[in-house]
Amino acid sequence: MRVIERSRADATWGFGVVLADGGLQQLAAADPESFSAIEACLHWIPRQVFTVHDEDIPIDKIRSGGAIGRLRLLQILQAACRQAGVALQFETHVSDLDVFDDCDVVVAADGSNSLVRERFAKHFRTATRLLTNRFAWFGANRTFDASHITFKTISGGALCGHYYTYAPDRSTFVMECDAPTWDALGLEEKTDTERRQITQSFFAEELGHADLIENNSIWRRFPAITTARWHHDRFVLIGDALRTAHFSIGSGTRMALEDAIALADALTCGLSRDAAFECYAQTRRAPMEKLARAAEGSFDWYERFSEKLKSRTPGEFALSFLRRTGRISDERMLRDFPTFIAHARASGAAGLPASDGFPAGGQHV
Repeated sequence: MRVIERSRADATWGFGVVLADGGLQQLAAADPESFSAIEACLHWIPRQVFTVHDEDIPIDKIRSGGAIGRLRLLQILQAACRQAGVALQFETHVSDLDVFDDCDVVVAADGSNSLVRERFAKHFRTATRLLTNRFAWFGANRTFDASHITFKTISGGALCGHYYTYAPDRSTFVMECDAPTWDALGLEEKTDTERRQITQSFFAEELGHADLIENNSIWRRFPAITTARWHHDRFVLIGDALRTAHFSIGSGTRMALEDAIALADALTCGLSRDAAFECYAQTRRAPMEKLARAAEGSFDWYERFSEKLKSRTPGEFALSFLRRTGRISDERMLRDFPTFIAHARASGAAGLPASDGFPAGGQHV
């Protein structure tokens, strides 16, 4: 068994990655040793702070988890491979899939720009939608007391910053800008460094007036990729090669790990290769379709968040944010977000679910 990787062993495009409790539990059940090594390096995230127009909106945190540096995560997973006898081959660019002719199974975990998926696009029935919202991942040499999502209205639009600590004195900072704001700021004609300088200036206070750190921090549009089929001949897709998970629902790494666990289980239970591939697809399809629907609701919401920010009060905007995936019913809202409901109700926010003693608020269109 071997892994072929195009990048260096220590190459990471990004900074930290969040692992929530659900994914961690599945990893613990599948591979206790890797889980223990990852858990020991996690920087636990105690709460989430949601800020709109400089007002902090209390949003009850109902999930726990933490963040880990991408390089440290790679090192742990590479060590697990070596311990299992897997040969790791780095800095190897593959352009001809004939190099895998001696393989019974080829697992394509080669990301959103997957060579395997594109080579057999007709078989996988790949569909791609390029979103209009722009984003870039940065680092920051400082810590934060929570996971922050901060929305700021600026001249001509709005910006969103999502930032969290993943190691001592190290944090991830994701900057987002919808298409109207991108155009209003004239960012299309700027370099990536100029874009960083312009956008970070609006978060100077949060950053303590420090510069954001670049690491392949390219401003780009997210490709929402889906596939109708998950395998072809000896090739099978997992992770972003199979379908992309929008970062706003924070499930990309979890989905890749869970894909790998399900595929490994299917391949080691005595089935033929094709039957194992089908078992893997059947096991994962339902939960993936559920997440895909949530992701679509989320990235559609972000496509024009500057317009929503202008037309809603902070409480109403936060309510819209919580409902964006379509997974939080009124009943769940009342049960799981009582602090938020109380705060939004006290501020007169419209559109809140009705509860005993309180009528429903007005509905925003």
